[in-house]
Amino acid sequence: MNILNITNLQYTELVTAINCMVETAEYGMLPFTASSTDTEQHGADIYNTIVAGTYGPIAPYIAPPVAVVPITAISAAQARVALNTMGLRDMVETFVLGSTQNVMDYWEYETIIKRDSIMLNELALAAGITQAQLDELFILGATL
Repeated sequence: MNILNITNLQYTELVTAINCMVETAEYGMLPFTASSTDTEQHGADIYNTIVAGTYGPIAPYIAPPVAVVPITAISAAQARVALNTMGLRDMVETFVLGSTQNVMDYWEYETIIKRDSIMLNELALAAGITQAQLDELFILGATL
């Protein structure tokens, strides 16, 4: 195999191997994971050449982002305790008291607060609570 260049050097998670792109005359650019313990000699040779610095610095491993599972609902008690923690409870209750009967009923009797609730989102918008604050409320509330 005639290697022309090796690029995109990055350690693997355990730092025992190196992911890279190997350009060959025969096959063009190929993704490759080089390891000193490769059972094929060319794999170990590529690893040793990379580690020697022939193709430049090796980037550290960067973990992929963790998928965040959205919190879709919390109990009314969790919401109220989270609002206390965030310092928003008094403001929300003052706003609710000055709202329509429907809003007051929702606040008083709803037992499960759903993140996609039209009433919740309209209430938050009118009260000046941002979508980011709502997300924080649900994340925090789910831990209580």
